[in-house]
Amino acid sequence: MAAKTFPGKAFCVVKQWILIDLTVTPAEKDKLTTLGLLPATVFAHEVVLDSQGRFQPSMWVRSNFGVSSSAYMFETNKTVYLLLGSGLRKEASIGAAFSMKTG
Repeated sequence: MAAKTFPGKAFCVVKQWILIDLTVTPAEKDKLTTLGLLPATVFAHEVVLDSQGRFQPSMWVRSNFGVSSSAYMFETNKTVYLLLGSGLRKEASIGAAFSMKTG
């Protein structure tokens, strides 16, 4: 279904995910908007399946800035993250969000 809805894009099924709304200044938000990006990213503690084999099952992953999102999907320029099960939505600075790791 992901391949049909987003032809040509990789997809990655993840669970134990956190959708992070990035706290940005108005100037940073304007810059992201001009680039067609959302001030948001997704961090997942567990990859279930990656269509291109970039991430092995049980690895963690953090996306780039999003371009669209819904209740069960987060899209970046190159990948659609399918959000399996329940997750969290949090706010964080860009620095904090992009420095997150597991372990």
